[in-house]
Amino acid sequence: SQFDISTELCVTLNSLDHVKACVQSVPTKLGWDNMARELDNVQENGMQQAMSLRETMMEGFMEDMENCTALIVKQISLRMKKDIDKRMTTFLETARANTPIDDAMEILMNYLCSNMQTLYQELLPQTFKIILSELWCQVMSVYTQAVLSDTQLRRCMLKAVGQIYFERLHQLLQTLEDFFLSDGHGLEKEKLHTPQFLDIQDHVRKHGMSTTDLFCEYLSQMINVLRDISLQKHDHGSVTLTASYDTTDEELSITILHAKHLRALDAGGTSDPYFKLFLEPAELFPNSPEFKTKVEKKTITPLYDETFVFKVPSDLHQRKGCVVVVHCMDWNNLTKHVFMGEAMFAVSETSRKHGSFLHQPTLSCSIPLIPPTRAPKGPFGVLVSRVEYDSTANNIVQRRKKVFKQSKDLRH
Repeated sequence: SQFDISTELCVTLNSLDHVKACVQSVPTKLGWDNMARELDNVQENGMQQAMSLRETMMEGFMEDMENCTALIVKQISLRMKKDIDKRMTTFLETARANTPIDDAMEILMNYLCSNMQTLYQELLPQTFKIILSELWCQVMSVYTQAVLSDTQLRRCMLKAVGQIYFERLHQLLQTLEDFFLSDGHGLEKEKLHTPQFLDIQDHVRKHGMSTTDLFCEYLSQMINVLRDISLQKHDHGSVTLTASYDTTDEELSITILHAKHLRALDAGGTSDPYFKLFLEPAELFPNSPEFKTKVEKKTITPLYDETFVFKVPSDLHQRKGCVVVVHCMDWNNLTKHVFMGEAMFAVSETSRKHGSFLHQPTLSCSIPLIPPTRAPKGPFGVLVSRVEYDSTANNIVQRRKKVFKQSKDLRH
């Protein structure tokens, strides 16, 4: 049967607080300090022993009372957890259908509202915060278990409603957070934002994103990886380039200047390097070309000074996750060309700063070449989970897998 918070249960919890307050005043009412001073006159260190005894007795009593309160609160939260779990199951079933989100959340939120109202009205403030904190932990436990259920996720994926499903889960999480905040009457945001909450919030957010936005987030992460590597020693060399964006013609100009410390893949300690440049996500730049530099023979420090121009609409120029990808390749006459590393930079980094000269490059840098990795737990992992029903995700994953395969030898 459904468990609901009763007024009698709140009276019991309040009584424990009243008992604690009464007992704390007992030493004063007994005149303990005066007795300790008198004891000091007839026994060596008598006052110190008396005060130590009082402190030990009070600490032991308070610990027992707090344990008793914690035990009752735990039992309440566990009983409520069963009802929350049932209502969460109902929400999951309706969230995958066409039921309006407010209707899907109604049963769960009504149960929480009814019981929280009783707790808020009947409990002392300090006890209310204790039980609210414990209930938040139980709600997050139920929510996390539901979201990470392989069965639920697999069903959503096969029905190709996964993104909508997770959008609804994200709405529920936001509603639960607002509910436990209660406009300052509930828990503080710092107490709600536990590691478990932040992890599941990020998980749900990623699964609820569009495929293109997910790929943009993955590319943004790759930019951050490159920035970290640029501060360290990198073993695959680097490429130096300049870039600028013309806002009038909406053109991005990139000049590959030179590269250094490239890997020597040919006999004699040299390579035959060239660079390829293209824009990602390709889904946002469907007609954008791939450019190539000339091949510089027998060197690991090639010079190019070649300029390439991409058409980039102004809205995409400022969009986070739109990047220029640069691949370094080793040319071979008879065999397949060998991948030597990848670099990228954000298109938005070429924004013209106030006061800069018209023909002055807005980006000039040396970018490390790296062998890209899959990062399975991040956005790319979500993209992989969509390949069975999302052709865009499949295209993205196949493009990146091709790069992963080409760069496999670089990691050895």
